Order: sequence, then C-alpha cells, then structure tokens
Amino acid sequence: MKHGVLIDKGLSDWQIIQQDGGEGTLKIKGRWYPFENIPASADQMDLTDPSLLFQVYVRVVYEDSGMIVIPWKAACMTGQDTWEAKISGVPSGGLYRVETCLDHNKNSSREWAYRGDMIHHIGVGDLYVITGQSNSSGYGKDPVYDPAIPGVHILKNSGRWDMASNPLNESTGTLHLNTMENANPGVSPYLSFARQINRTAGIPVGLIQTSKGGSSLAEWDITENGHLYRTMLETVLSCTDKVRGILWYQGCSDASPEDSVTYLDRFTGFTSRLRKDLNDPGLPFLTCQLNRHITRETNDDWDRSWGRVRNAQRIAARSIPGVYVIPTIDASLSDPIHISSASNIQIGERLAATALRYIYGMDVLCDAPDVSGVRLYSENEIELEFVNVSDRIFDYDTPPDRILFKAEDSSGMLSVIDYHTRGNKIILKTDRTPGPDLRVHHVPGKDFTGQPFKDSTTHLPVLAFYDVRPEDV
Repeated sequence: MKHGVLIDKGLSDWQIIQQDGGEGTLKIKGRWYPFENIPASADQMDLTDPSLLFQVYVRVVYEDSGMIVIPWKAACMTGQDTWEAKISGVPSGGLYRVETCLDHNKNSSREWAYRGDMIHHIGVGDLYVITGQSNSSGYGKDPVYDPAIPGVHILKNSGRWDMASNPLNESTGTLHLNTMENANPGVSPYLSFARQINRTAGIPVGLIQTSKGGSSLAEWDITENGHLYRTMLETVLSCTDKVRGILWYQGCSDASPEDSVTYLDRFTGFTSRLRKDLNDPGLPFLTCQLNRHITRETNDDWDRSWGRVRNAQRIAARSIPGVYVIPTIDASLSDPIHISSASNIQIGERLAATALRYIYGMDVLCDAPDVSGVRLYSENEIELEFVNVSDRIFDYDTPPDRILFKAEDSSGMLSVIDYHTRGNKIILKTDRTPGPDLRVHHVPGKDFTGQPFKDSTTHLPVLAFYDVRPEDV
C-alpha cells in the first residue's frame, strides 16, 4: 500500500531550472497517504480531529553532501489528500536533491517524519533551446571524445529530462513525430557548448531539443507552415516560461534562388515572434553561418544562393540586437553536407565563447573578422578592411588561385592575380580595372576549394559575405 508523500507533477530527475537573478524557483505538487494504522484514505478522516493533523514538508539539499540548502518548508495542503509547494530562493548551482516528508500531529523531528518521494540531480542554471536543421540535430558520424557530465542535462524528445549525451536528437519514445529524424543522428555542437558554459561560468546548463534535419525556415515561421515553431513553443512551455538563449543552425534548405533573397526578412520575423511569445525582447540567438555542400551540381543561381544565405546570416547579427553569428567554413565534413564530430566540438566551443562574452559578460575573444570597408586601392587593386581583427589577418601564404575572395562587375568575374595583407586589411590585385558596379564576395557558393583566411590570434575565419559593394559598408 502506498503511504507518505507522493510527487506527481512539477519536477523530474535531471531537470534544470532557469535561474533568474542567480536564483531559481521549484514548483511541485502531489498526493499524500497515511500509514496503515490510520484510515486508508484522507476522505475517511475527520479532518477536524486534532489527532489526525497531517502536513507535507519539502526541503532542498546538496546531493553530494546532504548539506541543507533550503530547510523544511510547509507545503500548501490543497485538498483532502493533495498538496503543492513553491520553493523560491534556490541558489544557482547544484546538483540538488528535493525531499518531501509527511508530518503527523506536529512531530517536532522532521528527520523521522513519514516517508516522502525525492527528486534527484536538479540544477539551477540556464536553459538553451536547440533549433534548426540537421547540423543542429548533429550528424557528426566519426568517433570523437565528447563526454556527458553531471550539470549538463537535456529535455529529450521523449519529454524526459536526462544527463545530456550524444546523439542529442535521438527519437526513442518521441512525443512529436514531426521532429523525428529519418536516420540516427550523431555528434552535435551543443554538448560541447553546454559543457564549456558549465565549466567556465560554473552553472548547470539544460538543453531543450527541438531541431529537425532538413527543415526549412518556413517550418519555423508561423506566418508560413510553422509546425516546428509550434512544437518548439509547446516543448519549451512544458517545463519553463523563460530560457537563456536560442541555438540556431539552419539555412541549407533555404539556399534556393527564391528563398535565399528573403531569408533575412523571414529570419528577422522568426526572432521577433519568438521573443514576443517567450516574453523576452532581448532573448539571445546564437547562430552559425552555413558551411558547405560538396556536390557535382554547378547551377550558378542555386550555387550563389548559398552565398546569399550566408550573407543574410552575417547581416542578421549586425542588424538585430542580441543575434550573434560564428563562422563554420573551416569545419570538416563527415559526408557531403554534415559537419564532422571533431568540428562540431569546435563549433560548440565557438558558440560558448560568444555566450560567455555577450551573455555572461566575460572578457573573451569570440568575434570573427567581418568586412567593414571595400574601396578601389589603385587602378586594379581592391582594398578590403575588416573589424574584429585582434592582431592581423593570417593568410597561410595561400596561392592567389586558392583564396576564397571573389570580385565581379557587369563584365563578369575578375581574376585575382595577387594579393597581400596588412594588419586588418587585404588588398586584392585583379587582372583588369573593376567597373563602377564592383561587387566582392567571400565564399559565394555552396562548395569551395581553398584556404579561409583567419585572425592570427583567435584563428577564427573571416565571415562569409556576398555581393558587398563599396557603398554598402
């Protein structure tokens, strides 16, 4: 026969609670049952009888030591055999154990009160929502050491909290068929991301999985299809009303002549609506530029669509407050389009560095070089200037035919026959004088052969850009 305190709702093992001002609030509710020598159910009791006075208590302790964090607090007795509790002021950190007990007739010793259910491995920290398509789901298939650790947990597709481990988007027992992958995923960037935040910021991190391989922006936009947006919102609100940030890698499915030109406007709408629905106008978005797609297809307009999407992702981080972007063009692949396991770990660490600087206020170098000026340097030389260069642009002594910068005008592509770097500038020497409609690109297509230039200190590659004109920057 059941007796003591039962927990029915509100918390589960491994759950991470979003902190607010360095504290979290725990909400739980359930039922209680007396022991066998007392009437079997509360509805058989005379609750006016002082000898049958029952009270549920809740406390919070460190699970590694048992030291008390929040001492026993009386729950609200909400019915004949039900109760609920709201425990505020739980400090950021953990991991914690939540304990309950049933006091009978004002027993002065809680340690020997009737038994109660417990919840284990609770952390108070920050929650991040995994959104986007397959490189967010994670399809790194090569072996790599990317360990699970206590303090980095995940709300899985099954609706259960657990310690986070790869693959993060596995679909065992999924509650949402529309997020079920067609194949088993592998390593994603976000276990590495969360582990770095946990280690450096010293707080537990919870990941909320909602990504879906192959998904288009329309599936995340409620003004279009929006079914993944609705599933994401439902999943988030099932456990919290506040998150710390959004993790976004998406765009391959929008790299078409039609969708690429509207990507920036539609992504801007997506961020605005999600911030409104989560009641957080400054909600951070940590995003990734598209990497590459190895392919034999050579359709020029489709090829350039990848450049347009990458540029939209760059512009979004410049024009939408609280949106940040990292480069991925130097990441290796595990197949024609999916980022390898080792590079996913690196991407996660880049995203973590961005979060540590812009969310946690730490002095971390995290910004990739970004084009800030284009001008004619001489008759047949183009000068590119960059921001976020800590020392100098490092070119790897790359031959001119293997650099990833391209220039064109109405007469067609210009050949770069030489170049040199100077601090935060690159001067491209071309085979002819550019026309007045000069446009410069960096990684304009879906695939490329060559060496990305990087910042000499951070080793972050220059962000990809497309169709940048002298008057644009």
